[in-house]
Amino acid sequence: MLYKYFTEKLLGLQDVDIEKIEEIDNSIHINCRLKRKPHKCPCCGNLTDKVHDYREQPIKDIPAFGKHIFIHLNKRR
Repeated sequence: MLYKYFTEKLLGLQDVDIEKIEEIDNSIHINCRLKRKPHKCPCCGNLTDKVHDYREQPIKDIPAFGKHIFIHLNKRR
């Protein structure tokens, strides 16, 4: 039986949500977002799950299957 989450396991991205995978020319672009979880507010110290904003962090990974791999990670701010 094929592993259900093969892409996440192969790239080590088990704790993120993969939104889209695109193949462009000789490269593969993976768009993903961190899973939303409660964190401490820096102002008042209370736990909240609100996210102020996201920013994209492009990550160039090692080549796989003869193609360059780029991971576009949307991180919380």
